[in-house]
Amino acid sequence: MLFSIRMRASQGLSHVSGGEGIYGRDNVQEECCRLLNRALGHERGVPDSVNISIEKLSARPLTISSLPVVTCRVNDPVEAECAVGRILKHVGICDEAIAKAVEMVKGGTGVAGALLVDAFCGTMIPALPVARTELATESTDEALHEAVAGDFKRDFNVRVSRFGITPGGKVRLSQALRDVGLTHFRVIEALQVASKAAGFPFVEAELCVSDDLNYTTGYVASRRLGYVRIPHIKAEGSPSGGRVFFLNPAVKLSHLMEYMKKTPVIIDEIGRIKGVKPLEEILCTADS
Repeated sequence: MLFSIRMRASQGLSHVSGGEGIYGRDNVQEECCRLLNRALGHERGVPDSVNISIEKLSARPLTISSLPVVTCRVNDPVEAECAVGRILKHVGICDEAIAKAVEMVKGGTGVAGALLVDAFCGTMIPALPVARTELATESTDEALHEAVAGDFKRDFNVRVSRFGITPGGKVRLSQALRDVGLTHFRVIEALQVASKAAGFPFVEAELCVSDDLNYTTGYVASRRLGYVRIPHIKAEGSPSGGRVFFLNPAVKLSHLMEYMKKTPVIIDEIGRIKGVKPLEEILCTADS
């Protein structure tokens, strides 16, 4: 018997902390306590609200492999932004979409989930029916920037849920990450999100930067290049961050929502952990 556990902590309308996983019955209490302690001990202070939900899964999770992991060698935020742009362009994302995603993440998206951007033209894609907002394509981007967090942005936002890793998979992944000097819990958690998202065929790539003040490594993920960690993606102490999915415009949003929010996925097989590589080597490896 498996359970999906989700935690969301907020201050007002702002997302503060989150966590999720799929666990056996014997681990439910332990994981709930761990997530609660994380929320109450967050660097942004005690949240106004902490919500923990426990759901028994009725469907057997899909079993997938985690994406390969590599860390890009960069020295500062300028090099990091350049690497983000080159990686995304290498996997087919257009310049307009890259610029828009970087701008939104640098400014802080203000939402817990992923904003949706057309990978090939750069326009925002509403996660809810357009009829609800009655927006013309030309005005969508301007309206998004004028909207307050938690209001209009919610229409462009999807949360990835019902994902996890098997106990054996977690042991193997943790050891492989330690072998290359990666011990932060966020690597395992973010890799689960990225691996599930990359399993949906119309997600061309993902850009993610944590909004935590002192975690300055983000990532770009795709089926072609795997999970590419980007250190120094923002200055220490910066509250900016967010997640963007670059979508193939042929996507059916109802299928995307069903997969991201409702389909349980669990990692058992572990992709290759490659250590630290220069950008050129990462890009060349993708073409070999």
